[in-house]
Amino acid sequence: MKNPIESIIPLIIVILKHFKYLQRAFLEMGKVNSLFGVSESLMPLVYGPMYSSIYATTMNTFPGAFFIVGGCMTIPAVFGFLWLYTEHRRDRLIKEREMKAKANDEEQDEKTTKVLNISERKESCTANGVENMAFETERL
Repeated sequence: MKNPIESIIPLIIVILKHFKYLQRAFLEMGKVNSLFGVSESLMPLVYGPMYSSIYATTMNTFPGAFFIVGGCMTIPAVFGFLWLYTEHRRDRLIKEREMKAKANDEEQDEKTTKVLNISERKESCTANGVENMAFETERL
């Protein structure tokens, strides 16, 4: 029977990869992938013997102890994921606020520009009932 924690580890690895990609620059993707490759291959070397030794020592007294140990070992990862999620969400909200502020500034600039353009508007000449804003008279 497969340990339930071991069945969740591949899902956690996928989530962890996604968050790490968000935190790293594009040029560091190779380094991040190699780090995950090494850590994925080393995890069975660490957790397999550890779970076996815990199960062997607690088999007569408390056979489910390795489940509790596995659950306790995932708690820091859960807190790490929650922290990364809140940081990502906070960064996204800050970026949205900056975009809204920038859009409002541009809108205010457009309104100001329109007011200035209307106040600086020269009288234009009409010929044949058509108003030509580009026409300049030669009168001084």
